Amino acid sequence: MSSQGAYSTKAPVVDSVLETLSNTVRREAIRYFEDSVNGDAAHIAELATHISHRIPSKSHEQLKTELHHQHLPRLDEKNWLAYDQRQGNIRYYGNERAEYIIEEVQAIF
Repeated sequence: MSSQGAYSTKAPVVDSVLETLSNTVRREAIRYFEDSVNGDAAHIAELATHISHRIPSKSHEQLKTELHHQHLPRLDEKNWLAYDQRQGNIRYYGNERAEYIIEEVQAIF
């Protein structure tokens, strides 16, 4: 019973991380920064170019639009990054709990 109680306190955090990672474009944006040798800052055009190479079914302009209106605001809201919508600048912070949660989910499957 105590493990169920512990899970119930973790559930909202787990749900939030999994919801954030449920979209391919958001996963690619996070991957871009996690794998980047250029640090934790980028411009939306640079990020869209990178993702367009990883997801060739989406054009650069389509990705810029999606990133600007959907994905970057969502990641900003969840505190994964800071997005300056006027300038198009992104500063990535990551999520220290995400790696742990992903490992936990992988252990289940």
